[in-house]
Amino acid sequence: FDFINIGRNIMYFFYDQVNLKNATLTSGDISGGSFSSGSNPSGRYNLIDESLEYGVTTMGSYVIKIALTSAADPDSIATYISSANTGGVFSLQVYGSNSDTVGSSKSSVSNESSGWDIDTITNSTAYSNWFIESDNPMDDKIFKEVMFGKQLTFDTRPDTSINEGRATFSNIKEAYSGKQFATRLSDTKKTWTLTWSNISSSFKDDLITMRDTVSLDLPFIFNDDSNSYYVRMESGLDMTEVAHQRFSTSINLIEQ
Repeated sequence: FDFINIGRNIMYFFYDQVNLKNATLTSGDISGGSFSSGSNPSGRYNLIDESLEYGVTTMGSYVIKIALTSAADPDSIATYISSANTGGVFSLQVYGSNSDTVGSSKSSVSNESSGWDIDTITNSTAYSNWFIESDNPMDDKIFKEVMFGKQLTFDTRPDTSINEGRATFSNIKEAYSGKQFATRLSDTKKTWTLTWSNISSSFKDDLITMRDTVSLDLPFIFNDDSNSYYVRMESGLDMTEVAHQRFSTSINLIEQ
C-alpha cells in the first residue's frame, strides 16, 4: 500500500533503552513515600517477557518495583493492555529512584481502550529503580507488557511505497513418492520493508543507535501513522552515503 505525504511526521519506532529483560521485578506497596515488598502478583515477569500473549494476574492496586542492572534515564514508558479495564480506566503512576524512597510521580499513564500507549517521563536523572503503581483495581491478565525507552519519530517519512507482506511458517516434508506434506507451525505474520532514499546525518545516527540496541532479537514498537505493531528487525539499516551527509537505508520488520 502507499502512504501520501501530507506534511505530518508521526511515524515512529519505540525501543527499550534500559535493558529491561534483565531487570528484577518485586511487588508490594507504597506507604509514606517508600516502597515495601509484599504480595507478589502472579506472572509479573510477563510484563517484560517480550510477548503480548500473557499478562500479570492479581495485580489489584499493587506496586511493581523494576530494579534495573544499571541506572537509566528513559524518555518514555510504553504499556500494552489487551482490553479496557472494567474496574476504572487503566491508570498508572510511574516513579523513579535510586532507593526505595519513591519521590514524586515521573509519569502518568492512562489508557481507556486497548493496545499500546506511550507516555513521556518528566525526568532528567538516571535511576536504577522504577516503580509502577496502579491507580485503579486492575483486571487480571489485561496488562501484558511494559517498556521504558525512547520514541524515535521519523524526521523523514519512508519513500512513498512501503512493502507490506505476510510471512508463513510451515514444516514441509517429502515422501519417497515425491509427494509433499506441509504442517503449519504458526499463523502468518505481517512483514514490512521501509526504505529511505535520502535522510539526514542526525536521523541516520538515531537509526544506527536503535539498530545497535535492538539488534535482531529485541522487539520494539513500529507505528505506521495509524496503528502500532510489536515487531522485530529481520535485517537492514545499513547506510549508504548518497550525497554530502545524506544517506539511504532500509529496514525489514516482522510482527511478533
